[in-house]
Amino acid sequence: MSTRTISVYSTKSTESGESRPAGLPITHDLTLGYILSLMVALIMAVASIAGLLYHRVLYPADELLLSFLPSDGFNFAVGLPILLGSTWLARYGKLIGLLCWPGALFYVVYMYIPYALAVPFNVLFLPYLVIVILSAYTLIRILASIDGESIRQRLSGFVPARISAGILIGLAIFIILRQTALVVTALTTQTSVGIIELSAWIADFTVAIPMLLIAGIQLWRRRALGYAAGAGMLLGYGMLALSVIPFFVFQARQTGSPIDAGGLVAILVMAALCFIPLAFFVRGAASGRSSSFDNLNATRIIATTIGVFFGLFSGVNHGIFGQPFIREGGTTPTWFLLLVIVLGSGAELAAGLALLRREGYWLSIDALRNRIRLRWPKGWKAWALAGIVLILGMGLSMAMEPVNGALASVPGFTPPLWWPAASNPTIEVRSAADVFPDINLEGNYPFVFLYLVIGLVFNIFGEEIYYRGYLLPRMRAAFGRWDWVANAVLFTLKHVYQRWLYPGILVGGLCYAFAAGPLGSLPMAMVYHWAGNFLFQLVFLIQAAIGAG
Repeated sequence: MSTRTISVYSTKSTESGESRPAGLPITHDLTLGYILSLMVALIMAVASIAGLLYHRVLYPADELLLSFLPSDGFNFAVGLPILLGSTWLARYGKLIGLLCWPGALFYVVYMYIPYALAVPFNVLFLPYLVIVILSAYTLIRILASIDGESIRQRLSGFVPARISAGILIGLAIFIILRQTALVVTALTTQTSVGIIELSAWIADFTVAIPMLLIAGIQLWRRRALGYAAGAGMLLGYGMLALSVIPFFVFQARQTGSPIDAGGLVAILVMAALCFIPLAFFVRGAASGRSSSFDNLNATRIIATTIGVFFGLFSGVNHGIFGQPFIREGGTTPTWFLLLVIVLGSGAELAAGLALLRREGYWLSIDALRNRIRLRWPKGWKAWALAGIVLILGMGLSMAMEPVNGALASVPGFTPPLWWPAASNPTIEVRSAADVFPDINLEGNYPFVFLYLVIGLVFNIFGEEIYYRGYLLPRMRAAFGRWDWVANAVLFTLKHVYQRWLYPGILVGGLCYAFAAGPLGSLPMAMVYHWAGNFLFQLVFLIQAAIGAG
């Protein structure tokens, strides 16, 4: 611990007579930070109230009104209390207040950059500018004043550092890819960019991406700055995610259309990815004793964050990055569909292998045989049970098709018009040409082989090695003999981007998890998974390739 750290449980005084809060691991007095935060809060309150009362004057265009009026309400109702609350907690010696305070300021800086850049020049221009400048200065001053090493020692036994860091880095990469795709699309198509969208790009590239990457990389390396900034970044980005909800509500009210339930689900998942690991920071900050992050806690955090993150990753890949390549009224090009399979399931495969290697296993069949149950069922009874499960699973999956179709008509579960026919119950599929309308299939044996390899290596190996190979055995500590059921539920929930198929996916997930769990055979789970996902499609493809369908 630094000799300059104030970390005792009584009030300390500096040589100049300044009083510092008891128990906070800081190296510099934060009185100026408290004063500046209160100034930011006061100006923020005035600006929010003015926006709510005089929105027609401040936001003369409908686009401005739709973007900034919901933000004013959220800033006043949520952002302002969190800023004041974290400042007050830090002032009275609460570690969690000190950790969350930078996150509240990060939120304010990000939110008010578009106000300063996109809102037409008016009497609030200088207040907007002052909010951004003071918040940014105070944020930097607080982080520079925290004794990160003391924070690291305090939290290292409570916080899943690599998982939390992975989420922060993953969010940064997601923003980079999404915004870069939008910028490149605008440049290549010579599409004009509105000032609101441009200001959001500026906020992302100058504030969100650098802060998330710095905090994430430092936390991944278990450096002091990562522990000092990690909680704040998780809080700040979680708040940013939730701030989109009022926009959805206001947009639906203005246009008379239903709330975008799909977008709402994605936002809630994004916020959960931030708030769940944040809870471990809160727990560590509130506890005065050391702890160890055991397998039970590791399983819970992994099951509730990484698994859902992969689902969200695949969904946003398909729904956001694919949009520029989808022609009006058309469906997703086959090449992009295959790319999503490679990126989404490939990430799961890489994560599963990396985590197994981190446990100390060499990535070979012999080394992993017992760890991931890389063996076939033993004895005729086990094989008979495997056959019964396969038949029941296929039958129940087919029985779920009408249920999937009914669910696809429920608001919030309806697939987009451009969603591929292979997993879209609203589109009738009579041949492989309906699934791959942009591919000439007759005689196209290389495509059949490519589809088989991508499906087997990435989709089947990727999901099975991660969910049933790596994760399922670790879930035993948390869920006991029902670990395979919990694994199937997690596997189903991660398919949020195909939520209209939840009934069928749950049936399949239960079969795969039963094969890898009670039956003890990961290869059998892969067979089940391949049969459910690709058997009939491959039959149709071969028929089309030979000209018989």
